[in-house]
Amino acid sequence: MANSSSKQATLDASAITNDRTYTLPDTAGTLVLTSDIPVVTGDITAVGDVTSGAAFDGTQGKTLTLLKENEGTIKVGNSTTSNTIGGKLVIRAGDGNGAANGGDIQISSGSGGSTKDAGSIILLGGTGGSSGTGGDGYGGGITLIGGTSTVDDAGGGDISITAGTTTATNGYGASVSIFASNGTGTGDGGYVTIKPGNSTGGAKGKIDLYSADGTGVAELDADNVSSIKNFSFPNQGGTFCAFTSGSGAPGSTPTSIGQFYVDTTGLKFYGSTGTASSSDWKILN
Repeated sequence: MANSSSKQATLDASAITNDRTYTLPDTAGTLVLTSDIPVVTGDITAVGDVTSGAAFDGTQGKTLTLLKENEGTIKVGNSTTSNTIGGKLVIRAGDGNGAANGGDIQISSGSGGSTKDAGSIILLGGTGGSSGTGGDGYGGGITLIGGTSTVDDAGGGDISITAGTTTATNGYGASVSIFASNGTGTGDGGYVTIKPGNSTGGAKGKIDLYSADGTGVAELDADNVSSIKNFSFPNQGGTFCAFTSGSGAPGSTPTSIGQFYVDTTGLKFYGSTGTASSSDWKILN
């Protein structure tokens, strides 16, 4: 309804369900809403033209907040077409411009109440199909990959895992644990693999083990070492040796000086004094 004296139009917005364009007759004017546009209480199925990648306009604080005290989910709809892969969900920070860095992605759990623990962050791969056979139906993996660098003399993105700190009196340090899962039946147990990177022209990567203060020799639990392994410890070189054994004199060439071999048939004890041939094993008893 137009008011000819004030050039002002009044629009009742209670029934607006889609975008509309209005033109005031013969003049320019201001549209005034008689009530707020209702808040959406159901699922948000579209924001803008999602097929063209239009951004969610967070003009009110730039934060999307779900209802309090309820479990919230942001997900891609399930595939309903036969043999069609589920859609990928991508959460991506903005690119930087010029000499500025790109934006970070931060995922934070909620703080605890005055006497309770803070929330955890849990990453779960999907459950494999129940009817898979012959190697099909694996559970979804979790892969952390640092960013790629294309600039000369620069490196790819690091991946760091650091346990939380404490500032309280007598607070405990948090642990970092890596566990492989158990196999069932005739299935093998899972492996834990730690492998440094190789290089064609530079130094090969290494695995460093440090004591708690970072200055002493690392403590290494070697209970399950079954063959000779070489380790480089901080501030000193050395060889960490396991005893090997066999029936009869050793026929192999030692890989380092100071290795030991037990002849379980002749009850002889050998030590290595060189690395040239099997004759570098010397009987010690």
